[in-house]
Amino acid sequence: MLSTDLHHNRKNWLDKRRFVEFYFHCCFGELLRDTNGWESELTGNEIVAVFNYLNIDFDRALVIKVYNNHLDHSVEVFHSKSDEQVFAYFDLLKEPTDQNDMFLLGIRCNLEQEPTVHEMLLTIYRQLKTTSAFSFDMWNKQLYNKVFHSKFYFYERDQELYRRQMHHHGLNAS
Repeated sequence: MLSTDLHHNRKNWLDKRRFVEFYFHCCFGELLRDTNGWESELTGNEIVAVFNYLNIDFDRALVIKVYNNHLDHSVEVFHSKSDEQVFAYFDLLKEPTDQNDMFLLGIRCNLEQEPTVHEMLLTIYRQLKTTSAFSFDMWNKQLYNKVFHSKFYFYERDQELYRRQMHHHGLNAS
């Protein structure tokens, strides 16, 4: 089925069986090993290995800068150089009562990449001390809809002074 993507005015031939999504909340300092003092069994390079496998250019310094700005609640999306529908999703919304520096990490990959990415993410997840449930999704396209139809999720609320925005990295113009 051919449809026009609402956010990027792109064409896409969505076959919901071609892609899978993983997502969970985790402690920012544990996963990325920034300088905020969280203890972790991870080095911070494990998630970068996932991005490298998916051919995603990831800017760790940018994500750390955005996360450490308490007024910036943006979403940073890093698209694969091989396929724009493969991406890493960092929802950096900061809840005022959160004492665990939690954020939502999402990864979308194709079916051929799924076994390797699944195992890599489970290895990371098992080493994290502060997480939500690990979600694996083949059918609902929750991350896809947030990324490619983000007008509904982010831009309808223009009345907010520090409104959430989505920043795409590595997304080529069509």
